[in-house]
Amino acid sequence: MKGHMHPETFEVVTVYDEAAYAALVRLMMRKLRRWPRYMLIGTGILSIAGAGYAMLIQNVISAPALLFLLLGNLMCVFGIFADKFAVRMMLASNKKGTKVENHYLFDEDGLEIRSGDTVKQYAFKDMTRVFETGEYLFFFFSDGQICLMRRLDAGGDYDALRAFIDRKLAAIRHKESARG
Repeated sequence: MKGHMHPETFEVVTVYDEAAYAALVRLMMRKLRRWPRYMLIGTGILSIAGAGYAMLIQNVISAPALLFLLLGNLMCVFGIFADKFAVRMMLASNKKGTKVENHYLFDEDGLEIRSGDTVKQYAFKDMTRVFETGEYLFFFFSDGQICLMRRLDAGGDYDALRAFIDRKLAAIRHKESARG
C-alpha cells in the first residue's frame, strides 16, 4: 500500500534506480563532500604540470615523466566524471536485474525502512537533518546513514507527510532546547 494509511501514518516506496543514485551522489559530491573531487583534480593538474616541467627542464621525454603525465590525466578525468563513475559502481553493486526498493513507514514512533530482508528503525530524534530538492527528500541519521525518498512516490500525500515530519522534528528540537 502506498501513501496515507491513517491520520498519522504514511507509507512510501522508492526504487533506487539510476536517477535516485545520481541524486544521492550529486548531493554527496557537490554539497556535502566537495574536497575529494577537488583533491583529485588538483593533484592531477599538479602531476601534469610537474611532468611537463620535468620534460622541459630535462629536454627529454622520460618514463617517470610520462607516468606522471598519464596519472595526472587519469586523476583529472576521474575527478571530473567521479559522479558518473560512482553511480555506475552503485548500480553494478546491485544484483543483476534487481532494483533496490526502500519501503518507508512513517508513524508516531519514527521511521521504519525496509529494503529486502533488512529493516532499520529510527526514532525522529535520530534524524539529524532533512534536505529537500526538487525531486527528492534526503534523510540524514545520527548513525551516518543517508536515505532518499522520491517526492512523487508519496503521491498526493507529500505535503501532509512533509508537514508531519517537520512537526515531529520541531517538537524534538523544542524539547532539546528546553533542556538546555
